[in-house]
Amino acid sequence: MVKRHLKRHASPKTWNVDRKGETFIVKPRSGGQTLENSMGISTILKKLGFCDTTREVKTALNSREILVNGRVVLDFKYSVGFMDVLAVPTKKLYYRISIDNKGNLSIVEIDAKDANLLPCRVKTMRLIQGGKLQLNCHNGRNILQEKRDFKPNDTVLVNLELGQIIQRIPLKEGVHVLVTKGKQAGHIGVFEKIERGAALIKIDGHEHMSPIKYLFIIGEKEPVVKLR
Repeated sequence: MVKRHLKRHASPKTWNVDRKGETFIVKPRSGGQTLENSMGISTILKKLGFCDTTREVKTALNSREILVNGRVVLDFKYSVGFMDVLAVPTKKLYYRISIDNKGNLSIVEIDAKDANLLPCRVKTMRLIQGGKLQLNCHNGRNILQEKRDFKPNDTVLVNLELGQIIQRIPLKEGVHVLVTKGKQAGHIGVFEKIERGAALIKIDGHEHMSPIKYLFIIGEKEPVVKLR
C-alpha cells in the first residue's frame, strides 16, 4: 500500500528542506514527474515565505490567485515539477522550478514574459489516429503536432497562453544543456557529440560523459528561459 504521508527525514534530498523540527512534510500527489523532480505546492509556498502553515496554504489557494503553468490550483498537495511555472499575477510574482548547481530543486524568480514560456523535453513519440504525432514530454504533457520533424531528446518551447509550440531545439553540436541527474547534476554545459551511446559535454572547459536521458536542452546559444 502506498503511504499517504511523508516524514521530513525521508523526503528527497533534492528538496533541500530542513529535516529537523516538524516530523512530517506534505507529500505531493502523483504527477507528471518523479518525487525527486517535483515538490508539493504547499512546500513551495512555505519555502517562499508566503505561508507558515498548511491551513494558510489552503486559504491562499482558495483565493484562486495562484496558478501553475497558467492554471488555477486548489489542491494543497498539487505536484509542481522541474521547469513548471508558479505565478501570482495579482501580486506580479512569478517563479520557475529549476535545478541549482548542487543538483537540488530551486525556486527562481522570473518576469511575466518568461512565465509564459514552458520548456518541455520530448521523451517519446507516437503516431495516433488521424496521422498526428503525439509528443510525450518529461512533465507528463502530451502535445499533438501535424509536422513530423521532431525527435526524442528535443526540447520544445511552449507558449502557455497560446498552448502551442513556438520553438524546437534539437540535440545537436553546440547546444547548451542542463544536466538533471548524476555527478554533474545542476551544471550547464555544451553538447559536443554522442559517443558509445552516451553524450559528451563540456562543462567549464572540461569534458564529461553523461547518459543522454540526463540532459535537458536549454538553448542553442544561451538559455531560452531564466534558470538561475
